[in-house]
Amino acid sequence: MDQSARALALLSPANRVRQAAERLVTTRARLTRAMEAMTDRLRARLRPAMAQLNALSPLAILSRGYALAWKLPGNTLVRTTGDVAEQDELRIQVGQGALRATVTSIEEE
Repeated sequence: MDQSARALALLSPANRVRQAAERLVTTRARLTRAMEAMTDRLRARLRPAMAQLNALSPLAILSRGYALAWKLPGNTLVRTTGDVAEQDELRIQVGQGALRATVTSIEEE
């Protein structure tokens, strides 16, 4: 094949489409790698904040053994023993659910 025939073959639409398809595959792979790297960097930056938020989460605090008590029927948060009286009904939120209880006695400290 002479030089002009080779030049024409390189300029053919089929050849140009094949080259463009190869560039597309290469570019898509580079873009995918770049997005994965960026996602990894962002996740690494977010990890400490996520851990801190989880540690301060009310549910995480409850799972460590703490509880919240609400006086029923008004769902008023119980903060002191003065907020309740004997026979009041309470809803007590713990780490894995809630309990219903009735105040049988109050112990002042």
